[in-house]
Amino acid sequence: MSGFEAPVVAAGSRLFGILTAAAIQKLTQSWSFRWSVWLRVRKRIPVKFSGKAYRRWLKTLTLEALQTPVEEACSSLAKQLNEMLIRHGKGWDENDEHLSHALRLVEVTFPAIAGALRDRERSELSEAWAQQRSLNVRQLLLEIAGPGPSLSRSDYARILNYRSKARRAVRLQAFNVDENALGSFFESIQVPDVPVSSVKVLVGDFGSGKSECAEIWHRQEIKAYSDEEGALPIWLHASHLRDRAIEEVIEAQYSSVWREGSGASMVVDGLDETDPARAYQILDEARILVRTYPHLRVLMTARAGLFPESSIETEVVLMPLLSLETALALVQELGGARVSIRTWSSSLQASVRRPFFALSAGKVLAEDIAVPNEIELIRRIVEESLQQGIERHSVTSDKIFTVLRKLSVSLTMSDESTLSFSEQQIANLSRLTTETHDGQIRFSLPIFEQWFAAQSLLLDEELVKQILINSSVFMRWRWVMPLAIRCAHSSQAIDELLSTWVIQNPGVVSWILKTAFGTNHDWRKKGDDRLDPITTGERFLRVYRTWCNSFGDMSVRLALPVMERPVSLGVALSEHSVRFEFRPSGSARDHVYEIASGTHPSRTVDSPLLVIRGGLAAGDAWPWIMLWRMMAREVENLLLHSPYLGSDDGVWIEEHRYDLADRIVDEPPLLMFGRRLSADKAKLKAQKLLERLEDAQADSIAINRSRPYARFEISEFIEWLDQQASGYVTSGLPGYAGHDSLGGYLFKFESKKQFMEFEVLVFERACLAYEEAINHTFKSLGWSLSSSVLVPFGVVLEVVFEPERAVTNRPFIEVTRVPLSLLADLAPGGADSLWSPSGRAVMVERHDSSEGLDYSQMVQQIRSRLMSENREPIAGLSWSSSVAEEMDKRRPASHIAIEWLWKDFEELGLVRRGRSLLR
Repeated sequence: MSGFEAPVVAAGSRLFGILTAAAIQKLTQSWSFRWSVWLRVRKRIPVKFSGKAYRRWLKTLTLEALQTPVEEACSSLAKQLNEMLIRHGKGWDENDEHLSHALRLVEVTFPAIAGALRDRERSELSEAWAQQRSLNVRQLLLEIAGPGPSLSRSDYARILNYRSKARRAVRLQAFNVDENALGSFFESIQVPDVPVSSVKVLVGDFGSGKSECAEIWHRQEIKAYSDEEGALPIWLHASHLRDRAIEEVIEAQYSSVWREGSGASMVVDGLDETDPARAYQILDEARILVRTYPHLRVLMTARAGLFPESSIETEVVLMPLLSLETALALVQELGGARVSIRTWSSSLQASVRRPFFALSAGKVLAEDIAVPNEIELIRRIVEESLQQGIERHSVTSDKIFTVLRKLSVSLTMSDESTLSFSEQQIANLSRLTTETHDGQIRFSLPIFEQWFAAQSLLLDEELVKQILINSSVFMRWRWVMPLAIRCAHSSQAIDELLSTWVIQNPGVVSWILKTAFGTNHDWRKKGDDRLDPITTGERFLRVYRTWCNSFGDMSVRLALPVMERPVSLGVALSEHSVRFEFRPSGSARDHVYEIASGTHPSRTVDSPLLVIRGGLAAGDAWPWIMLWRMMAREVENLLLHSPYLGSDDGVWIEEHRYDLADRIVDEPPLLMFGRRLSADKAKLKAQKLLERLEDAQADSIAINRSRPYARFEISEFIEWLDQQASGYVTSGLPGYAGHDSLGGYLFKFESKKQFMEFEVLVFERACLAYEEAINHTFKSLGWSLSSSVLVPFGVVLEVVFEPERAVTNRPFIEVTRVPLSLLADLAPGGADSLWSPSGRAVMVERHDSSEGLDYSQMVQQIRSRLMSENREPIAGLSWSSSVAEEMDKRRPASHIAIEWLWKDFEELGLVRRGRSLLR
């Protein structure tokens, strides 16, 4: 055996880990198993010794100890046992032969352990020891004589297989998995065909399984060699060839055997783990060798981009990616059967199609099945991969790290590399990049680009300010921003990032928190670093003010007190939760103090202005998470209950006033929506409601099973009625007496045409209502509301009346929102098209279920137009399908607008999932 393979063979003892794991687990965890071993030993040895000390020593045995045959391990183990018996046993060292007795105890301990195991486990362990002894004998003989006629092919093949298994065990060691568990995966790998007198270069990205593929080819050559018909299998690693020629290294190991008889089948693994110049030399040396000696063939492995494609055009063999099914199987092998990768992002799916990253993902999920989200999974996969071998230089070398950060920023910003030629060479040293056909340098995996871009955000304050200029720039950085939060290792770093972004767009920060931490958080546990009440309160107050200031006028609408003046803040901390009490401060600065344990908010004159309590999320982002959840509850209440989301005389307030008047007047409707309600009658009844509120000293009242109406709403309604010259309250929608012949939900309309006229008018008003809301109440959120990039928009509607598409005779409607600049181009033509009065909504009836509008093509045209205008929605584009139900809603346009807003806020994480229900 050569010195080059010594480390690999030494690591081969790990191969028996699966066989000895059961014994070690029982020795360390089962007192009854240790007792059984002790009883067996005591029967074999007449010497008296402390059973308690012996059983304590059994508990200290390691996996490595059991993997070694007793004759090799007994010396060191006897010394350890002797020391244990002297320390914990009485009078053991009084016997002059106590060390010899300890040696005898160890010798009988190994068979005693095997005897205490079950039959299958005992036979496996005994066979492993026997194989180890046999291999050790052959290894020693090989070192003395070298390979040749004196050593049979079968004996040498056994040694080569042992070395091969040892190499694979080392590669799999990081994932804590045995190759037997991945047998089906290894069997599925297709090995390349390497003809005699040829060189083939197996090319693939980092982690694509090149070495495993070469290992399988090598094992096939070992089998052929063992069957007396194959060439001599040789395995070399390029790192062993840095300063020696291939032929020199082979000569040192195999003498002239490799040039005789059947020749040799050689693997040179890891060409990319040496410098590029030496890799070229090794390739040329291999080319010369196969032309010089007959029956020689060489398989090399290298990452993509190491050699220009033109230089190895006839020699390259591309390492294929895994299918998603195979990748899933690998992830599940380690991470559990419940893992699914179908919902993962395209960048993460692309990564786990490389075996290394599939196993890495499985390991992470196995260690923590509650990995909160994909962002944390990406962080841990990348950081684990950067701890391996030469990839570690990517973060330990300042020069490489700086260049990779620069590359990640330029690719994220413009999808083009701005590296100079010398910087490209530095980037290639990392093994994390590849060169495209047009000479561009890119990261081999998207998750590497995202991770290094995240590091740039943590180190570059100016860059942090640039990425929220508009929605298009944000879309390029959208996955990097939550990853940067996950990579931040201090509360200061998190606060600096989020404070900068929340001032620019609070909606984006909500999306970042949702993406980085998910809706189910890890909570602080017993044993976590305890927070200091004073610094905790000071930080929470800063974050609270930052959030509120970022929302602007919307903060008032959210019923959140804006703490502009100094406050006195009490902090009550426990292991898992916190309570904050805000009170006016008696000084010119904030005062933060700790609340005594067991104290609760008082109900006196000194009662707090605001009390905030909740669980403490794990990690340094806890105040942002707590306040984000509080903001989400307030936004949800605002959407569901407030009628004042638009202008003073817009759609929202018009529908609200008509609904309130209708409930107050409380007369049986003769027309749907089209009634003119008497303003005088409504005012008279509204005044009586106010009197009832004053008598009851109440702040709100429910009217005809409605939500509670506040006193100020009724007062505002009365003031508005006083200003109505017409003397009536109207809905702004037409009313129809109905026609029984239509039946079902169409009974309210005399014809399908009247129904369509009603729908286009309602949807037109819904478009106006949405625009009112984002221009008034939600102005601070800007383009983070996904649908806002379409504004001003109209709608294209397609209705189906056919019974097979209807539900209880309800019409079925397809809805697509379209920018007004495109509406005329995308609107259905023909005499059947029906437009709203101002041209913001158009509806057409579909008569044949096999025909209809091409929605995917329509969405593609909208996307192209938005991109040309540097606009892009956060949630993507789509169309919706639903049963027509607007005629049932008391505020139909508001109902539709709320559903659109709800989807936007749901994407940001500012409302819960589920359908909105306007109250």
